[in-house]
Amino acid sequence: IDFSQLNTPLPIYEVSAAMYSEDELKTLGETFDFRFEDVSRNEQFCHWYAQPGHYLTVFGASCFIYQKEPENVDPTKPFPDDEVLRQAAEEFLKKNNLMPEGFVYSFVADGVVAEFGSGERYVESRTVSFTRYIDNVPVYGNSRLAVSFDRELNITAVDSIYRPIVAQLDAPPARDARKMLELAVKKGRGLFGFDLEKESPQVTLHVTEVRQTYWEDEEADCIYPVFHYTGDVYNKKGENIGKFVAMEQSF
Repeated sequence: IDFSQLNTPLPIYEVSAAMYSEDELKTLGETFDFRFEDVSRNEQFCHWYAQPGHYLTVFGASCFIYQKEPENVDPTKPFPDDEVLRQAAEEFLKKNNLMPEGFVYSFVADGVVAEFGSGERYVESRTVSFTRYIDNVPVYGNSRLAVSFDRELNITAVDSIYRPIVAQLDAPPARDARKMLELAVKKGRGLFGFDLEKESPQVTLHVTEVRQTYWEDEEADCIYPVFHYTGDVYNKKGENIGKFVAMEQSF
């Protein structure tokens, strides 16, 4: 990998933590069959609660979680094909103005795995996920859009977790991608799949891909550019013992 090629300055984006307007909140609640009059509020979020497993929690404009557990599940019945699920998710999101520009279909995977009283487990829902892009650069972290369905193609969950962009800020020069990887390993920051902070003296990392991406954090007021590393982990014997993903700020 030629780390020196990873030097494109990417702009920082300021995002909004504002709440929906009253009209927008009313429309969102009615989308999921909740009455606006039944909403509860506190300093952090707005909330509808119908019964256990059926609720809508709104943390801000474009940032909410909806859930409705399926009823009378027949685990022997197959789910619709992935393409049918994808089309249903896109149709629902676009119809209700919940599919913002920049989100692109990513994959379909098993969602909630439930359990009978006997201990037997089964897939309760399948989830269609979308990835956010800014200027064709993917955004990771606290940034996701997903719709889950049961076998009857009823919506059982919607995760809309991202914040709208309000301004494009400066594009700081990119730092040395190799040195930032060393910093990520040293601090154990943004590392997944392996405890590299603890085990790094005993293993060797083989980086297979480095990308410049964005990171959205729920506590930050900006989306920042980062280096995104993926690769393999080898022990002292040269055996492949797992994969790793690392991220570190790129400026």
